[in-house]
Amino acid sequence: MPKAKKNRAGRKWFDGKNEKTVLAKCKEVWAYDGTDAEAAFYAEVSKDSISRYLKEHDDVRELRDRLKERPILQARKTVVENLNNPHIALRYLERKRKDEFALRQEHTGPSGEPISREMSDEDKALVKRALSFAFAGRARKSNNITKRQKEPPIKRKPSSR
Repeated sequence: MPKAKKNRAGRKWFDGKNEKTVLAKCKEVWAYDGTDAEAAFYAEVSKDSISRYLKEHDDVRELRDRLKERPILQARKTVVENLNNPHIALRYLERKRKDEFALRQEHTGPSGEPISREMSDEDKALVKRALSFAFAGRARKSNNITKRQKEPPIKRKPSSR
């Protein structure tokens, strides 16, 4: 029995453009960690064409994902090769050993959990004491004002004109 011919009916992958050329351009963009939209623009095809192609070709999708990791690896290599530069070494440590070298402070608790807002009894007592001093000073000032207002006004002698 003769082999059945493959049905070539339907829309072409990239509207008739050469598949190898389009994929080569896409790979070039993906190697720079470009998006599918950027790859489509560079290859002069639609984003939908790229999306449909990737759905049908798992091997190309996996290759795209691997290519997008290349700039990260290259940057990591460059950083590690230049650790003899003190500025680069310090920045590397600030990111890899945040507890020791980070310039910014974390506003979370351990393991990224929210900071506990509960206060110890000792801290509560300190706050209460500080507030009592603050309000006691205000009360004294307001009492002085009140006394001045309660004092009888100074009587002046009537002037004889």
